[in-house]
Amino acid sequence: MKAILKILLFFILIIHFSSCKKESPVETNSQVPQPPVQINEYDLVGLEGWSIKDFKVNQSEPWRMLVNAERIITDLERSTFLTSDYGKTWFKVLTNLPVFSLEWDPNEPNIAYNSFSIQTKELGDKFKYPTFLVKSSDYGQSWIPADSMIPPYGLYIRSLGIDPKNNKNLFAGISAQPPYISGDLYYSTNSGLTWQIKNGMEKYNLGPVLDIAISSKMPQIYMIAHTGGKPLKSLDNGSSWNIINNIPQSTASKFSISSTSKAVMSISHPDLVISKDFGENFGPVNFYPINNSTIKDIKISSSDIFFCTIKRKTNDTSNVCISKDEGLTWSILGTDIDNKTLLDFDPKNNFLYVVMDGVKKGLYRYQLK
Repeated sequence: MKAILKILLFFILIIHFSSCKKESPVETNSQVPQPPVQINEYDLVGLEGWSIKDFKVNQSEPWRMLVNAERIITDLERSTFLTSDYGKTWFKVLTNLPVFSLEWDPNEPNIAYNSFSIQTKELGDKFKYPTFLVKSSDYGQSWIPADSMIPPYGLYIRSLGIDPKNNKNLFAGISAQPPYISGDLYYSTNSGLTWQIKNGMEKYNLGPVLDIAISSKMPQIYMIAHTGGKPLKSLDNGSSWNIINNIPQSTASKFSISSTSKAVMSISHPDLVISKDFGENFGPVNFYPINNSTIKDIKISSSDIFFCTIKRKTNDTSNVCISKDEGLTWSILGTDIDNKTLLDFDPKNNFLYVVMDGVKKGLYRYQLK
């Protein structure tokens, strides 16, 4: 009898622990969408006819993408779109909101952040006024406010940086509403639950903060591009900052930092410049199409492929340029010359995603061989 009771107790314990096991939010291999087959040089992925303001590919689960876009048919329509199948289907997850800047969490693929570009009371019933930053913990399907203790008066979040070594650490680049041109830096150590202003930044005459880049390589580099003067760099997790003096132009608008080497790429208007020593010194690129163009966007992939989108100054053509040797040599990717702006990369399938905003309008995909 005791033996039978022991067996029954054993099975009861198995059933109990099985029932307590949580389901993983990530798909199993059989459920993961298959990457699409590339048909043309640039294939339309979605959002045809929309003006795309920002988009991000989930680097861990690249079948997921978030896009902020707007269009005018009769009235201005602004929305955040989500795809979970490489763009085969799209869903509006935020509607009629002034969406602006997107980021996926580099460590937890289910988390994303989205900022609003203007202070507005027209947030509908979903968010209490004023809200500037929202967070999703379910792959972008639903959103909650994440900007507690950021002062609401006349400010908006233009850029967001997430520490890839500790994703609880966030930095938000604050910009004043026009016509004011001031900026501030706020930080959070609890994934956006609360925020504090970074003291001591006033001595750098911060203008609107255009970009915050944080490296995943040790030692970590934090970089800030702003309109008030030369960019800033920190080597101590943002505790202290130094001016980057050795950059050709007086301001920068964007940085991209290598995850495997000491390379840093920057848009230093009107030039594309590259550093090989963690941003100590920058030099120009020696490639005629780039030197004769306005640089629209830059990207260093996780495998150290350098990309940039350019618009020629002498005509109305636009290209994607690529370098596979840290910017030493460059070539033009493909033959399409329609206007190209934003970039992102899917490292698992070698898909380069490009926003087109000319005759073609929408999100397009190019597959690297």
